[in-house]
Amino acid sequence: MKEKPIHVSTIGLNSRSINTFEFFFKKNCKGRYLLCDDHADSSVALVDVDIAGSDTALKECLHRYPEKPIVNLSITGTTEHVGVCVKKPINSAELVQILDDITRQPKSKPSGVNDHDIAEQNKTSQDSLTNNDTKKFNYRNTSRAGEHLGKENESDFFGDNQDIDIKDKKAVSRSTYSPGNMLQGALVEGCILARDKSCIVQVRYLGVNLIIDGLSSTVHTAIPYSILRPTCLLRSSETPKFSCTKADGLKAMLSTLSRGKNAVVTCMDIDAFIWRVSLWSSRGRVPETTDLSLPVYLIYWPNLTRLDNIPHAPRIAALLMSGPDTLCHIAERLNIPQRYVFGFYSACNALELSGNANRQVDNLFQPTETPLNHPRVMLRKILDHVKRRSQSASSSSIKNGTH
Repeated sequence: MKEKPIHVSTIGLNSRSINTFEFFFKKNCKGRYLLCDDHADSSVALVDVDIAGSDTALKECLHRYPEKPIVNLSITGTTEHVGVCVKKPINSAELVQILDDITRQPKSKPSGVNDHDIAEQNKTSQDSLTNNDTKKFNYRNTSRAGEHLGKENESDFFGDNQDIDIKDKKAVSRSTYSPGNMLQGALVEGCILARDKSCIVQVRYLGVNLIIDGLSSTVHTAIPYSILRPTCLLRSSETPKFSCTKADGLKAMLSTLSRGKNAVVTCMDIDAFIWRVSLWSSRGRVPETTDLSLPVYLIYWPNLTRLDNIPHAPRIAALLMSGPDTLCHIAERLNIPQRYVFGFYSACNALELSGNANRQVDNLFQPTETPLNHPRVMLRKILDHVKRRSQSASSSSIKNGTH
């Protein structure tokens, strides 16, 4: 008899993240877990603690259901909330193990309390929360760092390239780009410098001035997106200029950005900024170093709640997490245009999350010598032995004067 699915409620997950979990539970967990809308029906609650408003929603949940097991999702891997914490990007095996451990534990209710008392307590808590003046948190419609991708700007990220045949070299060439000669390359290089030296890095390239804070993992700029987006498509032989300073020099650097009359300095998470710039730069293409005939890998699930929402991203990520595959085959399996898969891969590649799978396996096994008992070696030895015997017999016949 098939077991009933275990219900899981959520706090702080937007619709795209919920769709991702639904796909994950269905595919990886074989339907063992199922998302639900009401905490009263769930056996465990997933909470994205990085989303604004999740604190209030979690307190309300625990007020109504104090025995509710909580699994916190955090980009830092730590939280002050009750329950266990899973670091984002999520390790799928770790999450499943935690859910299994929680749901296998027998449920217990406080001693001396009967079911009627619990029902009355929950009703009282619900009434008090309904009459509370605080704004109720809608965990199905939360705010997020990434913006919705509408039809009007979809071409900015993915262009309008048609599907290609990888045997057509000209078509493959049109589906590649060179990030090293573009703003994306300068940005990534500056981010690596800021990260490795834990400092503030100012990047100047193609008239764009960026300030990268390696300590807080943020990027500052006064260039409006209406100018930044087309700049991402430019190719140049110009050499980027980098200047580093310590944390106390951030204020002085930021002042150089806001000298213009109408300059507005914006701040964005490094990964989210790289993700966006790579999408603007690639427009549905892949880096020129990518071999489309080889499978690609995905190291771990991108933190899609903090990145621009792009079509089919959870579905593409789910397939790649299940195992390496070629980009064209992924598009075929999902029945979607290749440009969406190419753009997703390029953005992940810019974040060092993906690459051709052969990069991981090239040195996995050391080359071994052919064993001495290999059939070909044994056959060669026999033939050499027969040859030597024949030559020896022939020489003896010549010496004896016989043929």
